[in-house]
Amino acid sequence: MKKLLIISGIILFFSHCKSDSGWTDAQKDKFRKACTDGMEGKVDMTVGANYCNCVLEAAMKKYKNGSEMDKKGTEEEGRQMGMGCISTLAPAMKMNEPASDSAQ
Repeated sequence: MKKLLIISGIILFFSHCKSDSGWTDAQKDKFRKACTDGMEGKVDMTVGANYCNCVLEAAMKKYKNGSEMDKKGTEEEGRQMGMGCISTLAPAMKMNEPASDSAQ
């Protein structure tokens, strides 16, 4: 599941529209939508939205705009940003873990 989310983040990281004047609301919305669409049915959407917002914030800190991210961003950077946000998925991972057998 982690690999799927990381790969989704990477793909989405590079798939938003280009702009030369900073991150527009439309770019942010498109990034979030593509990210959450990639997680639909896999995690709770509230948790997925938190993850996507985290990855977007990381991208916005690193790149002044979407165009710069498209030109200079690498798959490895996207993977690192995704891994930096994995903790936001903890609630979904706990829900998917099998219950431990405490009555042995």
